[in-house]
Amino acid sequence: MKIFPCAAAWRLSGTGAGRFFPRFFIDAKTVRLKIVFMSLHTVFGVGKRILACAFLCLLCQGCSETSAGNAGAPSLPNPVPLRAPVASGERMAPVLKHETSASEGMEKFDVPYFQAGNKSLYLCRGGGRLGDASDAPLRLRSDANRPKLFINDKLVLSISFWGGNKYGGGYPFQLPEGEKDAMSFDEKNGVYEYSKPYTDSSGNRAVFKMTLKAMPDKTVELSWDTGSKDAVCLWLSMKDWRRMGKRVLFGGREFANSPADFAQGSVEAVVGASMEFDGGSPVNGFKISFDDESGTANLRESLERKHGRDEYSLFYRLAKNPKSVTPQKGRLRIDFGECAVLKDSPPPTGSIDFWECDATHVPASPVRNIFPNPSFEQGTRYWRERGGNQYKGDVKTMRVVDGGLFGKKAALFSGTAQYSFPFSLVPGAKYVLSFYAKAVGDPKKAKLRVTVQNAGKGGNYPGKYGYGDFQNKDSRFKPTSDWQRFKRVIDGDAAGEQFIIQAENVLMDGIQLEMSESGEPTEFAAPPIEMNFLTAGAPLNDVSFGSPIDARMELFGAPGARGKVDLSIKNIYYETLFKQSFDIEIGPDGTLCVPVDIDAQKLGCGIFSVRADFSVPGFGKYTDYYRFSVMKKLSNTHPT
Repeated sequence: MKIFPCAAAWRLSGTGAGRFFPRFFIDAKTVRLKIVFMSLHTVFGVGKRILACAFLCLLCQGCSETSAGNAGAPSLPNPVPLRAPVASGERMAPVLKHETSASEGMEKFDVPYFQAGNKSLYLCRGGGRLGDASDAPLRLRSDANRPKLFINDKLVLSISFWGGNKYGGGYPFQLPEGEKDAMSFDEKNGVYEYSKPYTDSSGNRAVFKMTLKAMPDKTVELSWDTGSKDAVCLWLSMKDWRRMGKRVLFGGREFANSPADFAQGSVEAVVGASMEFDGGSPVNGFKISFDDESGTANLRESLERKHGRDEYSLFYRLAKNPKSVTPQKGRLRIDFGECAVLKDSPPPTGSIDFWECDATHVPASPVRNIFPNPSFEQGTRYWRERGGNQYKGDVKTMRVVDGGLFGKKAALFSGTAQYSFPFSLVPGAKYVLSFYAKAVGDPKKAKLRVTVQNAGKGGNYPGKYGYGDFQNKDSRFKPTSDWQRFKRVIDGDAAGEQFIIQAENVLMDGIQLEMSESGEPTEFAAPPIEMNFLTAGAPLNDVSFGSPIDARMELFGAPGARGKVDLSIKNIYYETLFKQSFDIEIGPDGTLCVPVDIDAQKLGCGIFSVRADFSVPGFGKYTDYYRFSVMKKLSNTHPT
């Protein structure tokens, strides 16, 4: 088997969440294996290093090992597409939303956009596909005056206004020294407004204004006004348009050139002012229209050889204004047309749509408490120890022990800093973190500090030395010999938050993170039924090939709690290899162990993700993910 590595990209989105993507293309079929190493442990749980090593070992051995380990095993399959192409959709009303970005240094700014299905009209966003390493900064405050239309997250159309006079030119006009442009938006009413001061031809101060508004007919109206006698020109541009679509029409007529027409590198024409783009299917097109069809535009199509292929780009300048447009002001409609609807796609988590960015499902909590494994019934899952600490043999600085206040378990801390699962929170919202703690032994020797630190750059909690805001007095607590509830109030931001516990001789239980305008915690709440998926290779679930898998579900909840668990297992190619439903009832001691009979021969070697969908009366359906691997382990006799 041949392996063709592709350059991996460290990916920092405008929301401040970093993800790392190693990519591989395998065999002539160019099967793409995409492993998402996120700071979130959602799909593969703890033991990320084991996962990475196991995957690399699988590549080194060659996938033929998988087939050789199973008599009559099929050849490598093509992966099932996570997002099947959609040929038709439905008209949707564009909704005004916003992100918060800090990609320009440490300055934070809002990134408004109108979205309808697979189409979005952005302000303050650069071009290119989200996350490509070759892109310029993806979120640009300087682009607040340049609406950009994205389809399937690819830039399709850029809109700008050019204006100039003896005092300078720009998009539009020149900003006077000491002045600033401004933007504002009203998500409730679907209105975005932009204003830019300038000096007009008469030497007076004027203000250019641009407004985007979601309309009842499911279009977005773009209007502009120079606020003076000075004129502006509407510009539209489309890069590499022929690769994105089949045809483009202006004034109802198709615009087409043959390769022979580009002897001089470009072709110019006068076309109708309205525009319709055919992206090959209704869900990949859009329209630009005016109140009447009387206008014309100067259009230039250029041909450039880039990266070994021909790239055709369109540049449009409004020439003869429609009757409804003057040199100083006008309006047009942006019609998204049919939009692809992903009815079963997971909702965004906080400020990040992980499914849109990475096709990664980050499960939502079924209760108001969004902290996973809040009473440590699942052990130390969703926690990690600070890297670089001195190894102390069998001495663990965080142990799960009996004697919990909620459920049977609690966490005993005795030293090194422990890092929580990172959270994507709603920017600007107030949250309260609460927990129960008590001293073990002499309370005078007990130490407890709970700090907060951003998972990405540019947030409100940058931390220091990797220990969070330990200098903040709100991070220090004094536990006693009795269980006592403590709290910390924080503000959500787009950089994500994680919590760091530094404690000695302290028992902790009942951690809760919830949105709270009052800053006060509510009664502790945990999912009605929690679960651990374990194998013979527990706790890291690394099973040796040929050994029994001995899979089991360990469930926790209130005694007598009933529900249903739909369990499924997929391999790295997204093939579903196992699927079974289990009716469960938690035992008198609050636990239940259910064996899972998995055909090891069918699985073979590989890395497997486990999805558990829970149905419990009185709660909405919720999901959790686990992982395990089956590998032919080396004998430690190979040279390095």
